Amino acid sequence: MIDRQLVESIISVYAKHGWELRRVLLCEPSNEHFDGVEISRGKIDGLWFARDRTDGDTAWELRHISAAPFALVAVVTEGADDVEAALADVESRMAETLAKQHRGH
Repeated sequence: MIDRQLVESIISVYAKHGWELRRVLLCEPSNEHFDGVEISRGKIDGLWFARDRTDGDTAWELRHISAAPFALVAVVTEGADDVEAALADVESRMAETLAKQHRGH
């Protein structure tokens, strides 16, 4: 179960800097609602934020839902065929990093 107060705090900080919550990843099914934002099952609990860049690309940032700030960024061209692949790669890298930290490496 996720800490709703922590999630709201993370969303607030990102919103202050122009990021928009676009997707939510949860390890376990939840009754949580995120105002129409897509919720997907994932290997980690995370929040996908996005914001447009001046060059026309979009920066996506995956923020792990935890008190310790940990995030990874992907810059993708919206509409490109590889957007989903790029985001999936970031999710995999975060899951691997968190697994290593959990194992103590």
